[in-house]
Amino acid sequence: MSYLGNTPDKNIIYYVLGIDKFNGTGACTTFTMSRTLAQDIDAQVLVNNVQQEPVGAYSVSGSTLTFTEAPSVGTQNIQVIYRTQNVVSYSQLATSDIQGEAITSAKLATGAVTETKIATGAVTETKLGANSVTSGVLANDAVKSNNIIDGAVISDKLATGAVTADKIGTGAVTSSKIGSGAVGSTQLASGLTVSITGGTVSGITDLAIADGGTGASDISTARNNLGLGSIATQAASAVAVTGGTVQNVTSLTAFTSNPTGTTGLFSVGNTGILSITSSTYAGNDGMTYGTEGAGAKKLFVSAGSDSAAAFRRRTTDGQVVTFNKDTTTVGSVSVTDTATAYNTSSDRRLKDYIQPFTNGLEYVNQMRPVHFKWISNGKQGIGFIADELQEVVPQAVTGHPNGETYQGVDASFVIPYLVSAVQELHDQITELKSEINTLKNS
Repeated sequence: MSYLGNTPDKNIIYYVLGIDKFNGTGACTTFTMSRTLAQDIDAQVLVNNVQQEPVGAYSVSGSTLTFTEAPSVGTQNIQVIYRTQNVVSYSQLATSDIQGEAITSAKLATGAVTETKIATGAVTETKLGANSVTSGVLANDAVKSNNIIDGAVISDKLATGAVTADKIGTGAVTSSKIGSGAVGSTQLASGLTVSITGGTVSGITDLAIADGGTGASDISTARNNLGLGSIATQAASAVAVTGGTVQNVTSLTAFTSNPTGTTGLFSVGNTGILSITSSTYAGNDGMTYGTEGAGAKKLFVSAGSDSAAAFRRRTTDGQVVTFNKDTTTVGSVSVTDTATAYNTSSDRRLKDYIQPFTNGLEYVNQMRPVHFKWISNGKQGIGFIADELQEVVPQAVTGHPNGETYQGVDASFVIPYLVSAVQELHDQITELKSEINTLKNS
């Protein structure tokens, strides 16, 4: 038997040979058939007109039919239909078997061939012979816009490479052959790249920013849409900004904020009150951030006769300045309504192996307080010589003798020695008083 289209799913035909009927008792599971079967599929078994599945519901051995569960009570409610099968062979029609003009539009009823009546994959490139569909085979006007239903030709119905330049004849696609609106943004796949070489593109106005445009037809609106404000395009060496803010500047040189006079409030150079310069101090009083040499990455604050810096805690008492070693706070300056405290880290939680400190008097006796004059201004001073004190209380002195920077003294580190010395003197005085009283009373 010949056929058109896809290969039929089944090619087996069954013939009925006879029927046995049995009464269900609700208890009996075994029945003797009038025929001996070679295999389960040689019979169709029904209980209460419901077909039973072989193996799962019953099994056949010779002429014995055995159910896995006893069928329900009923009169001739068990049926065994004996059948035999016949295999039918099919052959697909070749194009040469179809006579010329056998299938034409005039011989097909309206709606006889539609998308819903053609199985998926029924018409593919491999099922159509080479050159089976060409311009010479198609009648004039056989394919035109009013002959193609909406959605008949879309990207997912065209095989990869089905439509290429070498498969489209010269002049096959022209403006006069493409209907108005046939190619628009909704007909183009997402991400499609259109390359235009030469020629012009016209009729496009106000291209959206998301599509690479400015969303405007004039310069002023375009600047506003792009977030450029109302600043007109100027030479890079002479841009004037009035009002607003300047952001995301990656390279800035010789910049001066100059709202009132020749000296700016901020400058890249050494003329502003807030300056970024290579020197350690700017020429004017104010704050300078050094960029080179000894001043690199340092902040300098200078003033002529007033205080150079002020730190303000507006409400509660507490820290107004903190000092950190890396990310750890090691000191601070705290303020109250009436006083200032200079604090060094001393919390018990920071210390271990805590022991009493004694013999402070021995250390104090090694210290040498001195009078001196400062070389810079000749003023009188009282204190220690850092080099000498370092030999007695090293932690009270910073730097090294004759080092690159001058040594300094933090007198607060001397206080524990003084306290220990006073305690020792107190013990000695108490002991001497006791001895004197003993002598008086003897």
